[in-house]
Amino acid sequence: MPDVPRRWSGALEVVALSSHEWRVCDLHLDEDDGRRVLGYIEARDARYDVLELCPEPVRHGDCGSWEDALGLLYIHSRAGRGSGIRPANRNGA
Repeated sequence: MPDVPRRWSGALEVVALSSHEWRVCDLHLDEDDGRRVLGYIEARDARYDVLELCPEPVRHGDCGSWEDALGLLYIHSRAGRGSGIRPANRNGA
């Protein structure tokens, strides 16, 4: 499992739900704003599945690294929109 920081890139909050599942939130939105939850990450067999909630629920499977999984959600955060940052490998290929 990755050494999971509570904050990532100054924009995301990572909350452990279990030993292999995390909720990822946008720190720039108020806690009572439903858009704050960007999605969920689940570790599976040394790879990561991402359930992205914004703008609509989409499941991305087979991210090859923790950073790629977080990057998928970061691009929809307030800090990530328009930043040009993209995960290095969206599909783990």
